[in-house]
Amino acid sequence: TVSVFLMDENGNPLFGTNGGLLVQNDSYPMRGDSPTSGWTVGGYVFDAHPLRLPDALPAGTYRFGVKLYTYWDGAVLTAPDGSAYQVVGTLVVEK
Repeated sequence: TVSVFLMDENGNPLFGTNGGLLVQNDSYPMRGDSPTSGWTVGGYVFDAHPLRLPDALPAGTYRFGVKLYTYWDGAVLTAPDGSAYQVVGTLVVEK
């Protein structure tokens, strides 16, 4: 499973009042059409994960994180550097 989530500018995940991630999208790669068993080493998989930003999100700089985990037990597949997720982009919110 692929998880895309929003973090603050320091790389800390943002949590909502319910204790869950404030902004996230978790789904199978390419909505189930590209299982990891078909991926090749060094290959690319382009996978869209739309995120809905809360209207109350303050202006500022944010980062996007991506992690992969197994759906049956939630075990995180670590990145090459050993981290649980990778930062893949930045978002600037202006109000």
